[in-house]
Amino acid sequence: MLEIENLCVRYKAFDAVRGVSFTLREGETLGLVGGSGCGKSSIAKVIAGLQPARAGDVRLDGKSLFTMNRAARLAYHRSVQMVFQDATGSLNPRMRVRDALSEALGRAGSPLPAAGASAEGTPRPSLRERALGLLEQVGLSPDVGDAFPTSLSGGQCQRVSIARCLAVEPRFLVADEPVSSLDVSAQARVMNVLAELQRKLGLALLLISHDLAMVRLVCGRVCVMEAGQIVETGNAAEVMANPRHPAARALVDAIPAMPA
Repeated sequence: MLEIENLCVRYKAFDAVRGVSFTLREGETLGLVGGSGCGKSSIAKVIAGLQPARAGDVRLDGKSLFTMNRAARLAYHRSVQMVFQDATGSLNPRMRVRDALSEALGRAGSPLPAAGASAEGTPRPSLRERALGLLEQVGLSPDVGDAFPTSLSGGQCQRVSIARCLAVEPRFLVADEPVSSLDVSAQARVMNVLAELQRKLGLALLLISHDLAMVRLVCGRVCVMEAGQIVETGNAAEVMANPRHPAARALVDAIPAMPA
């Protein structure tokens, strides 16, 4: 579904990403792991259309992001949504959660019908009802819809952010360190939500993290990055059990040992 080919990203005189290539199949979960500054987030931003590339290509269903016209780019951004590390900062602090989700549904031109009566005479859901339905999908109660982001926990804000992504019925989520700022229990809840949504909706997921142990739990394949390049790719369990490159071994060695 998604092809990244020889991608290069430069900031002034610094090459943050150098010739990265990988693919992501429909419904697959791929982990992109590495230490801070290795280029993971730069790749995520290029895929999400938030950062220009110096060279290379990003293709969805064989069509290049960089040569799309306006209509095609709008369709691309419906298909590809990004979950940011700073969930609280990505939400409008002056907007109630239900209004933020309703706005996303409205601006997206959601394929769901507007409120009113259908041709069969059955009531159509309002934007508010559909917004509350999105909250239910990410395991949040309807009461959260009345809250402002500043009154929610970091984990709740991250699930609201995921719900906002779902408003446009995407095919692919880019999750850039989605739980790194959360406590352990909140991390588990958010990761469980992502895994459940992928199972139910058939979403493809690119999970970006420095935590190889967490990636191992949800990803079938993993790409290990160092200094702007992919240095090892393989089955996540096999990379964990037998890392070949020093960067992969360092990530495995950084996993805390379980107490005896």
